[in-house]
Amino acid sequence: MFQVEEETRKKYIAYQAYQANHRAPRFTEITDVTDIVLEHLEIIDRVIDGDKTLIQEGMEWDEETKKKIEECLVFENDNVRVFNSPEGVFCSAAYYSEKQGKVIPSTVTRNGKFKSITVSMADGGNKVSAKGLVQELWGDEAGGHPGIAGSPRGQEMTEEDMEQLVKIVNERYNKINEMNEPIYFEPDEVSLDD
Repeated sequence: MFQVEEETRKKYIAYQAYQANHRAPRFTEITDVTDIVLEHLEIIDRVIDGDKTLIQEGMEWDEETKKKIEECLVFENDNVRVFNSPEGVFCSAAYYSEKQGKVIPSTVTRNGKFKSITVSMADGGNKVSAKGLVQELWGDEAGGHPGIAGSPRGQEMTEEDMEQLVKIVNERYNKINEMNEPIYFEPDEVSLDD
């Protein structure tokens, strides 16, 4: 999103904030959702027209969300940003490092709410497949897509599992960047105790 024109970015965030704060219930049977769709179309029209209230609410929501995400950050280097999200804050798309002023190619997140681990790639998995990495570590029960993948459903993942995934992600990106000096880190730098 940092590459998108500012006005367009604000409008996108305004709708994203509305959507996050007005989630429809999970339907388990055939349900008429016409009213929900029409409500969202009305909000989209208002956002496109530049509704100042929705845009302001979106910017406030965006700042709060960024703060929550950065509070979950436990480690980063040039290859990976690592998050511990005890409450399940979605951190997998937090590729941009304010500290480094650039996009980092991958994220690894431990979701404390579900005791799961997710790896995601900023390039959609073109250089390193997220699905390939998790299946290499945890077998065919792990999965997802080249750009984002996770640990086996229902299997509680530990801090050591996360450290192992971070190590492999870092190694793969070091191989890609072998002309550069490899980025080394101690596994205990990734600890959730920080």
